Amino acid sequence: MEAVRIFDTTVCGLARCIPADIDRAGEAVKAPKHPRIHVFCAASKIHRDHKLKKGKEDTIRISVDSIRQALQYISNVEFSPEDAFRTELEFLDEITLAAIEAGATATESTEATQAVGRVGEADTR
Repeated sequence: MEAVRIFDTTVCGLARCIPADIDRAGEAVKAPKHPRIHVFCAASKIHRDHKLKKGKEDTIRISVDSIRQALQYISNVEFSPEDAFRTELEFLDEITLAAIEAGATATESTEATQAVGRVGEADTR
């Protein structure tokens, strides 16, 4: 079987909003023609309280700082609020807007593992 070459694709490094992770992702996507770094930060109240142990303002600051760090490597940076499905809508709006203002070129708020079977609930947002 002959190998297939794929052209004009984006290669993405996924990183938590942790400086060392972002550095590794930045190094990993140096060579591709179309690189992207995708950073994500815990956004839902349960994740903020138990995983980050941070409030809303600190969570936004961490996210914005992470986007800015990723932008030092490349100009194509995506941001996702982790556990978006359970995140308060007002905070989801706030953190997403802050990400865009910080320079994120794309945002994603889907949760594939939680969306299955809950589409009706998601549609009411």
